[in-house]
Amino acid sequence: MADAPDASDPLDEALEQAVRTHDEALAEQSAGRLTSAERLGRAAIADLERLLPPDHPDVANARDTLAGILAGQGRFLEARPLWEGALAAFDVYRDEEEVALMRLPVLRAYAAALVQATRYDEARPLIDLAIAEARRLPAAGQAAVAEGHNLLAVWHRMQGGLAEAEALYLRAAADLADSDGGLPPELLHNLAGLATARGEHRSAEELLRRALEARGARPGADPVGLAADLAGLGDALLGLGRTSEAIARHREALAVLREAGLQGHPEVAFCLHNLGDALAARGEGADAVEAEACYRESVAGKERCFGAEHAELAASLANLAGLLDDLGRGAEGRPLLRRAREIAERLGEGHPVRGGILALARRLDAG
Repeated sequence: MADAPDASDPLDEALEQAVRTHDEALAEQSAGRLTSAERLGRAAIADLERLLPPDHPDVANARDTLAGILAGQGRFLEARPLWEGALAAFDVYRDEEEVALMRLPVLRAYAAALVQATRYDEARPLIDLAIAEARRLPAAGQAAVAEGHNLLAVWHRMQGGLAEAEALYLRAAADLADSDGGLPPELLHNLAGLATARGEHRSAEELLRRALEARGARPGADPVGLAADLAGLGDALLGLGRTSEAIARHREALAVLREAGLQGHPEVAFCLHNLGDALAARGEGADAVEAEACYRESVAGKERCFGAEHAELAASLANLAGLLDDLGRGAEGRPLLRRAREIAERLGEGHPVRGGILALARRLDAG
């Protein structure tokens, strides 16, 4: 956001107030008070759009801020047009280095949202552009290139490209390591996800404990990142057969998100799915009843956040169908499994969700 102008006439005073409102929105966002941040962010955009041309960098910056606030609440569908509008406005001034530097994190944020929405073909050009722009702009620093490589690694991993993801994660790690060799918790989390995908649960546990330690050393709270690390640790512990510990970590992750007022965030739906897996693995009775409730709530949350065709939605539908079959209620689960299979068959051949769902469908059909 540009420096506030001198308050010498009514227009300058109005712009100065709009800048202050935007700064207050950023402060509320940083403090985790997203409801008030959203209100201030919308007010800042309304004032700036009234006072400045629609493609002005300050208008674009305010749109990006509001998109980030909405994404922090899991409202990616609402955030996407704001990011698109911000990028279109920034593009008008892309030859100006100051504006290009403002545009770079918007490219990454929007690309990351597209990856999470499984819109991989749309995300890839933006990721490539973010890496190229970071290389073109020395002022962006080496970390900006590394963050682009990290995002590209996520793009590969989400589609089953584990070898490509590993090479990119290691490249990013070499650039992001501090003087003692420590890595940012976000990268440690991603490396752990890669280990889990490979069945290397002990390595994943170690990486996630390091991520939690690194996150605890950082000033300021990041409830979504903390919850994701706890949930990832729960998955690793479940893979190691330590089911009760896994359940405890998943419950802790949910508590972090709910205490932060993020009930509608997709990370809640992910945590519920993982808790359902751990409860289903422990046995029948009360655990099975709670597992079913977790899967059903996860299905509702994923559909609300991502729509009716998302890969992660298919995973929860399939796991719920599998649980119902184990409980002798296979007929009730068949429509859920059909829906999951229809989504899975539209995914790429190497997508990790596709293989698991089709294998489950074959097993239940054979039974």
